[in-house]
Amino acid sequence: MSSNEKQVLEASLFMASGSLTLKELKETTGIMERIEIISLLKELKNDYVEKNSGLEIIIDRENDSFSMRVKPELQGKVNHFAAESDLNKGVQKTLALISYKQPIIQSKVVKYRNTKAYDHVKELLEKGFISRQKYGRTYILKTTKKFLDYFGELKQK
Repeated sequence: MSSNEKQVLEASLFMASGSLTLKELKETTGIMERIEIISLLKELKNDYVEKNSGLEIIIDRENDSFSMRVKPELQGKVNHFAAESDLNKGVQKTLALISYKQPIIQSKVVKYRNTKAYDHVKELLEKGFISRQKYGRTYILKTTKKFLDYFGELKQK
């Protein structure tokens, strides 16, 4: 295993807007053995712990996904530096409604948000933030794992 492969893993995690799958990391590094990638990710994770970094590597074995993030205790202090979302305010409001009320039927989303919600739902589906399932003449809408990866888990107070 070369340090170059470890650097490629680190750069991949840094550049990704959410979690990366094992398959994506295999394609990027050229390492085909799962055990090798996991070993390098553990080393990388330990490097960040040892230097008491503000960042951390997350290894989710259950979903075979991997990510880099700001430590939760620092997020409140640095969130204002995050890039603006590529979702306009209307789409964000529709996504917030779906997230808060999920599972919710599409017809209710349109009732609360207006007919532009159809376009919002289409955009959110294309970006992978929500999923929909046929339910009679409408659909049931829910957020996806990509939504959680992108926006982080919402904590209940």
